[in-house]
Amino acid sequence: MPGSNLEQLNDQLELTAQTFGGITNHRILGCIINKIGAPLDEEGHTRIDLAAAAKAETPIDLKSIDNLAVFQNKNFHCFGKMT
Repeated sequence: MPGSNLEQLNDQLELTAQTFGGITNHRILGCIINKIGAPLDEEGHTRIDLAAAAKAETPIDLKSIDNLAVFQNKNFHCFGKMT
């Protein structure tokens, strides 16, 4: 996911959820976040060579993701986080 800080991640999650009715929609249960810390190309897209991600440090603390504002809604949860 483009962006390396929690505020950008929170905004991206909210925008993506809007496509499906938003985080308050009772049909939206939550999300699974993957490719955290994946290498990005010059345009901000995830690079295909994910082997470099195994060597890179994750720019976002995985435990801090649970405290994002988007997850303060009791109906929208983070079901999983993967690097």
